Amino acid sequence: MQRVIIGLVAAAVFAGTLVMALKREASVECEVCIEFGGRSVCRTNLGADRAAAIQGATTGACSMMSSGVTQGIQCSNTPPKSVRCDQP
Repeated sequence: MQRVIIGLVAAAVFAGTLVMALKREASVECEVCIEFGGRSVCRTNLGADRAAAIQGATTGACSMMSSGVTQGIQCSNTPPKSVRCDQP
């Protein structure tokens, strides 16, 4: 029984450490809206900085609208319709 309690405490400490590390890493939240191929999609992403958050949101939006590598690259190179960034 004592081993189970120690295991649960260790798991809780590990999970808390992981959450805190991820919160520190993600300091900017951005929403990007892109129009591509006659569709418009908005996605939100957390990143260490503004550029990383925008890139992640762009990748997420383009993955919904493109099929294949060529279209994915074309979509990623499309200027966003709108970008909104906040500090979480």
